[in-house]
Amino acid sequence: MVKTILMVFLLQFISCTSSRPEKTPAAAFDPPPGDLRIVIGEGGGIAGLMSGYTVVAAGDVFEWNGRAADQNLKRVGTLDPDTLEALWTTINTTKLLQKESVTANANYIVMIAITAEKSTRSFEWPVAAKEDSALAPIIRFRARCLDAVRAVITR
Repeated sequence: MVKTILMVFLLQFISCTSSRPEKTPAAAFDPPPGDLRIVIGEGGGIAGLMSGYTVVAAGDVFEWNGRAADQNLKRVGTLDPDTLEALWTTINTTKLLQKESVTANANYIVMIAITAEKSTRSFEWPVAAKEDSALAPIIRFRARCLDAVRAVITR
């Protein structure tokens, strides 16, 4: 009798435990759009010359230099799909395409321009900008892009 009561109690206890919903992974973003373009550059000064890199949706990386971005393009490598996907995810999680473009009033600037889904946002700031400024997420994203590009070039 005691065994029966104990069994009933255990069965009720097990059946009464709350069923917890399974944790779902964070929402994944769509793959990078076909018009994705990330332009990273710096320059200015008396000559007004800029230099930098452009990453396109296929992952191709181009080096450039001139008075404007994308002059004198030279293909220097290709980002692997996982790296490109990670950059796209960062663009989405930090909502860079929803931020207002920023133009710097400085002699020598660093910049990043992101084009995706028929929208372009450009961000410029003086070289000496502090990483704790309002531009911090953009500065960090630019550094991440530059690291990814440099990794491709040095392979």
